[in-house]
Amino acid sequence: MPFLSRLYTLTGLRLSTSTPSYTIIHSLRVPRARPFCSSYPNLESNSTRRKADSDRPFPWRLKAEPDRDTIDNCRPTTFLSPLTDYFKREFTRMLARSYTNTAYGHTYFQIPFPGGAALAFDKLCTTITEYTNPSSSQQTRDDIDESLRTMLDRPLYKRISSACSTAVDKNERVVLSATIHDVRVNDIHIRFGPPHPSSTSPAILRTAKDVTVFTLGEHYIFNWFTLSWMFPKEDVQSREQTTFKLAVASMDEGAVVSIDAVVDVDIVFRHVKSVPAPVVEGSESSRTEDQAADLASKITSELSSSSSSRDSSSSASPSHNEKTISTESCRREITVQFTSPHITVRDAQEGNALSVGSWRISDIDYLIAGDVLEKYVARLERQAEESEQA
Repeated sequence: MPFLSRLYTLTGLRLSTSTPSYTIIHSLRVPRARPFCSSYPNLESNSTRRKADSDRPFPWRLKAEPDRDTIDNCRPTTFLSPLTDYFKREFTRMLARSYTNTAYGHTYFQIPFPGGAALAFDKLCTTITEYTNPSSSQQTRDDIDESLRTMLDRPLYKRISSACSTAVDKNERVVLSATIHDVRVNDIHIRFGPPHPSSTSPAILRTAKDVTVFTLGEHYIFNWFTLSWMFPKEDVQSREQTTFKLAVASMDEGAVVSIDAVVDVDIVFRHVKSVPAPVVEGSESSRTEDQAADLASKITSELSSSSSSRDSSSSASPSHNEKTISTESCRREITVQFTSPHITVRDAQEGNALSVGSWRISDIDYLIAGDVLEKYVARLERQAEESEQA
């Protein structure tokens, strides 16, 4: 029972110690890996969708396209799963909300956070547009890239920055314009544990029922709906400490908060490629070039050089057309995840979470979460093929 007491203290709750803890205890056990087909039947029919998403020229999901798969919406289900999962999720949401109410204040996520989230998303759209603008200089793009680095969490920054750089190299540009109507907080995720560099995303190690185990550097992450605990690998593998002690030690290290914000927005997205305008045969420019070639063989070198200078000046500014790669203009909802810096236990209990640093955008429409799942499923498929060959 000290585990739950510690959890309630950190989240600001004052509940009876008689509250059952069996669900949490059972869920924190390391689950065994399951075969691919039995664990993720939903993904077998979505391999084409995942391939199309990975081959997309720019990582932006259009409204007409299906939602990206994540580990949460691909879990195996039973007849009672919708009911039992609902109560489990609501319980973890209650604990997460209590934690953030203590760390940030009861009104922070009602007005200040949605307003800041709207400004951050609008700035991201403007920044991507400026990055791929053909008229932007290299120095300007370097400054914009640095702005993206401070605005985005590292995995998302790598995806967006790489996509923008590739678009510029291919003479493409992306135009994003947003008119935001509303922002609401959809979910709150708490990951207890020590501070950890966000240079890479956690990788899924295994999953069973409602628990997923991730690996991140020298740590395991046990995820149970909206709550996660980070344990050192050597402590888990040695089995010298109980799950309770590991969980309490993890919470004593502090926490990282992630907010899923749903942005109701009128979005204009255009991904276009600049192509030279075709020269029509028999046009005025074609006739001029033919006449210049004839004159070059008949008249003096002085007239010939004069003719070549006129030709070079006429070709210095060729006209271009734009070929549309993908586009949309509609009102839709976009899920944007914001992640906080690491918050110590003292800052959380004293309500000073805002003083530790600024939020960063860590995911858009589950782009990074989809990548994490895709790598896991690819590993399972590879293991299944190897076992069949053996």
